Amino acid sequence: MSPLVDGARSLGIELGTAQLAQLDQLGAALREANTRVNLTRITDPAEIETRHFLDSLTAALPVLERLKAGDELRLIDVGSGGACPACRSRSLFRGCA
Repeated sequence: MSPLVDGARSLGIELGTAQLAQLDQLGAALREANTRVNLTRITDPAEIETRHFLDSLTAALPVLERLKAGDELRLIDVGSGGACPACRSRSLFRGCA
């Protein structure tokens, strides 16, 4: 497995094939956009997985049980830059607005 999948599992988050595909697309879009605008200095795909995506998943820990239960939550991402962790939360958990 990958560090992202293993790390997410250690947090109690199982990433499915569709979710991994979404994250892959998001990583590619981030790298492409970063060529035009300096969004991040982290551009290595493996580092994006761990330092952007996995780190962002830790933001879900305080509400993880509610997310797993499918509760509808309204969350706010204040000043995290590059849409981290908002994009990941929205794409990985149903009921996140």
